[in-house]
Amino acid sequence: MRLLPLVLLSLTLTVSALSEEGPTIDDLPGGSPIGAEISELATKLSMAEALIRAGNPDKALDVIAEVEALDTFGSYSTECLYYRGFAYNQMGDLDASETFYLEALESSPDNTVLMLGLAKTYLDAERYDDAEQTFADVLANKPEEPTALTGLGYLAILAGDAAGARDYLDRAVEADPDGATAYGYLGLVLMQEGDYAGAQARLEKAVALDPANVTANYNLASIYFMNEDYASAAEHYYTVVSQVPDDHESRYYLALCFEALGLYADAYEHVRAIIDGGGTVPGVIELEMRLRGKVGGGE
Repeated sequence: MRLLPLVLLSLTLTVSALSEEGPTIDDLPGGSPIGAEISELATKLSMAEALIRAGNPDKALDVIAEVEALDTFGSYSTECLYYRGFAYNQMGDLDASETFYLEALESSPDNTVLMLGLAKTYLDAERYDDAEQTFADVLANKPEEPTALTGLGYLAILAGDAAGARDYLDRAVEADPDGATAYGYLGLVLMQEGDYAGAQARLEKAVALDPANVTANYNLASIYFMNEDYASAAEHYYTVVSQVPDDHESRYYLALCFEALGLYADAYEHVRAIIDGGGTVPGVIELEMRLRGKVGGGE
């Protein structure tokens, strides 16, 4: 079973999402100078978000600086602070990320998007008490906010509180039936409790919603492997190693699946990738020797 860092899948932002009330860009008079300026700035902020999500937060910061320079009316000062917090989080500068989120919250207290961004930064900094408090603050305003519930479920797993985790995660998937992260962690909790059938159902749901979810794919593959469904296990282990090539453990189990399926050349290729990559998975040398004989002798 594997527990990877929480990914807040619900934490997406469009350029007017921080304004929980009041006019949006579309409400502005068409063709007015203010409307034209805001439309341009909104486009730039959308570009900044795309750059952050594409792994270019440094370039996003340049775009945010352009918006700040052009924002004559201060229409997007809070959004700019949010995106700075987001960008610095992606760059690993968690102190700067916290600073910008907190500054944004000064002008927009109790804003859910900002609070979730701050909680994510606390999680990444392993400041779990601060993350827990921030998620709890979100729930004080929105008791069934699914991302906050998922975050608290994740923290409960880390604390070894399976019952608490299951409660939060059940609420999360009820609030958001499309919450892949919550389904994935709920599956993990059920695995820990020995309910493999229940775990499989939740993990399959997680993968259906988010086919690239590494945690859900790994844990689902583990259940299939345990049940000797090697073809299904191989499919999900392959998804993991395609995204995380140096995950030697997943690659080892993928090789075992291929061996069980009689695909010895494929199995050998993955075993060599482990060894050549410096992997030290127990049993890999013995597997390499066994496969070398099968590949050398023909399939």
